[in-house]
Amino acid sequence: MPIHEIHALAGQRNASALHYHFGDLDGLTSAVFERHALSDDDVRRIKKELLTDSHDPRAVVEAVVERQRAMLATPEDRDWLRIMSHAQLRAPVRRRMVETVWDEARQPLSPSLHALAVAVRDHAGHLDDSLVEERTLTVFTFITSTVAGRARAIDDGPGDRLLDEDIFVVNLVDMAVAALLAPSMAPHRV
Repeated sequence: MPIHEIHALAGQRNASALHYHFGDLDGLTSAVFERHALSDDDVRRIKKELLTDSHDPRAVVEAVVERQRAMLATPEDRDWLRIMSHAQLRAPVRRRMVETVWDEARQPLSPSLHALAVAVRDHAGHLDDSLVEERTLTVFTFITSTVAGRARAIDDGPGDRLLDEDIFVVNLVDMAVAALLAPSMAPHRV
């Protein structure tokens, strides 16, 4: 989105304020991500919490979904969900998320993605590494996109008929677990 559109949507009269504070769109994007970045302590705590139930893939998925569900509570967090959902579709962001999980970084960029990867590796042993990576990233993106869609519907108002939130969560967990653990017809690499 061009800077002038952001400026107009924000209702700002000072056309140079955004440029003065952030420089360009990349500067603005970096500032938004820095504001919501997890501290190293947060990453360690979340990673530990998510991996507590790694023996149960459904519990891992539920924990990931619940972390995102909590962000439906405030307008700012709902905005952040939508930003995350869009950012995950960008190749550099996806690549960085994957690198920090599959390279076994001490502090993965996304502890949720890391927990899903561990669950798939532990419970879908029939999949080779490339399929584990693809499934994990696809399911994580699906979860984020689905919760971000609910955030949009909440903000758009009563026009959308939403599932009860608890039913929404159970259904999302059902779909995500099924996708993570489904048998594969893909040929195995040698």
